[in-house]
Amino acid sequence: MMTILNFYSSCLLLLAASLLQTAMCNGQDVSQKIQQAQDLLQQLMTKSDELNCKVDDVSAVLDEFKCAFKELKEDVEVLESAEKAVAGLSGETGPALEQHAEEITAEYDEIAEDLEEKKEMADLVHQFTHPCGGHGWKEIINFDFRRADSPPCTDLSSDFAAANTVTGLAQTRPHVCVAGIASATGATSAGGCLGPVAINSATPYSSVCGRIAAYQIGSAGAFFNVLAGENSINYPYLSGISLTRGGTLDDMTTDLATHIWSFVVGLTKGTVPSAHASRRCPCEAGAPSPPAFVGEDYFCESSATADLAAAEIGDFNGMPFTDNVLWDGLGCEGTTSTCCSRENHPYFVKHLGESLSDPIDIRFCFTNLAAMEQIAVEQIQLYVK
Repeated sequence: MMTILNFYSSCLLLLAASLLQTAMCNGQDVSQKIQQAQDLLQQLMTKSDELNCKVDDVSAVLDEFKCAFKELKEDVEVLESAEKAVAGLSGETGPALEQHAEEITAEYDEIAEDLEEKKEMADLVHQFTHPCGGHGWKEIINFDFRRADSPPCTDLSSDFAAANTVTGLAQTRPHVCVAGIASATGATSAGGCLGPVAINSATPYSSVCGRIAAYQIGSAGAFFNVLAGENSINYPYLSGISLTRGGTLDDMTTDLATHIWSFVVGLTKGTVPSAHASRRCPCEAGAPSPPAFVGEDYFCESSATADLAAAEIGDFNGMPFTDNVLWDGLGCEGTTSTCCSRENHPYFVKHLGESLSDPIDIRFCFTNLAAMEQIAVEQIQLYVK
């Protein structure tokens, strides 16, 4: 952080010196250039204060975690010592055995209580260091299929299937739920959507925050269907997941829903021929822009990284790409970075401007049938306030 600040300082000082030299060489008003240089220096001081605050905030959080990890390491060492002591009990009998067992039990209980306190502390630190943490945010859904106590996929939607329905997926990402369409539901394309899954909030809200983690299966198409005329929120305008509120999505002509956020899947991060450029994220050359109702409220990424020749798009069909989780802001190499790495990643924050009680609808949309394209969802987490 300080290296960035020093670089920024040097650049501004060089620019100020350049302005003064130019003014003197050209016979311009030196006092005017001095004022410009002073303005630049004031910007530097402001930027320095901002960066120092960020450094302090990050350092404080890191110190908390360092202390927690150090104490956890000590606890593990004590537990290992206790395990050795238990192993040695086999040679003890009578009162000595009973006393030794009581001592170890008491020590174990103390460590367990201490570990629980540290877990609560870690949860608290996490709560206040991600965009949806604290400050009035209330969790309304957290489907995390990686957890042992997670509900079955069908609890979220009857349209979901387990990982073992996709060849090769269960071996790499067994704890996901798979969705795809069996028949087209779009007006002008081969695409369609599943859902909506309605998520209710017990209290009115005016802001929504959350994240979705998933993996690409097959030949995703980003906003390809927009080119085919699917530019209404009620139609399959994307490959990915659409969050909306209000309206009736089953009605294809009236009572349109309001867009909250789009999680979009592009074809690949690798190179593609111009014929397939329209299946990539909007920041790639030749790709379509998002519909007007989406605007900038979207994340777009691909799990696939392979280069694609003109005749190879069919090779992607049904293939699970599980090395890179979607929409986490990481692995954003190449020109997809402006779509992939964005503010607050992996979380989105949307301020709606009015107090609402509408359910938040989740739809899973595709530009192709399941034989070509599906999505494997790992986690859906939403907050409101």
